[in-house]
Amino acid sequence: MKYCEKCNKHCSPNTRHLCRSCYRLFARATNKCSDCSNFIVIGAKKCRKCYDFTRSHQDKPWHKKEWLEKQYLTKKLSFETIAKSVGINPSSIRKWCFKFGINPRPAPFRGSALRELNPSWKGGRLIHRGYAFIHHPEPHSYKRGYYVPEHTLVMEQKLGRKLMKPEVVHHLDGNPSNNSPENLMLFPNNGEHRIFEEKVNSFGKSILWGNLSPELKDKLLELFSQYLSRNS
Repeated sequence: MKYCEKCNKHCSPNTRHLCRSCYRLFARATNKCSDCSNFIVIGAKKCRKCYDFTRSHQDKPWHKKEWLEKQYLTKKLSFETIAKSVGINPSSIRKWCFKFGINPRPAPFRGSALRELNPSWKGGRLIHRGYAFIHHPEPHSYKRGYYVPEHTLVMEQKLGRKLMKPEVVHHLDGNPSNNSPENLMLFPNNGEHRIFEEKVNSFGKSILWGNLSPELKDKLLELFSQYLSRNS
């Protein structure tokens, strides 16, 4: 059984061995305002009078249009960064920008001139499901959002013309990120591409388990087992 050191009442004391009522009295007697040194409540740094006086007399640079334009338009800082630097809420910065007629900047990737301003910008090349995509601001028939598959652009450069739908680019080695020109093959449509894939699968099965190359069968099966172990 535990007792408070001040009032000797049965309780569950905190680290100062005081009950809740005595702890409030003891903390209030030791916690003082940083400006006027008056006793204040627990957790506060200033009394209400000093706090209101500081808020009413502090410098408010966000009330000046020139300062907001310098921070938001010249330095390209966000509302959150500006608000954190002066210790206020971002909604206040947004309100005063609207009041002064400062239009918000366009969202990232809403134009080729702003792509470098996005913190997630990786230089205009990204990998999605193994395929490489290149940022392409000009119109393109194979465009997905703001990006075009890299193998499409490589094949167009190889042929010296634009690809037309439904043409399909195939990776010979099965690696979608290997976009070297010698690894790419063009098909007129996806149906021809699927027929080619089926023939490749049938050819591989004939070599591994058929009688197409019995003298190389054991070596090929060993290589196939190694491939499965590496990609399992």
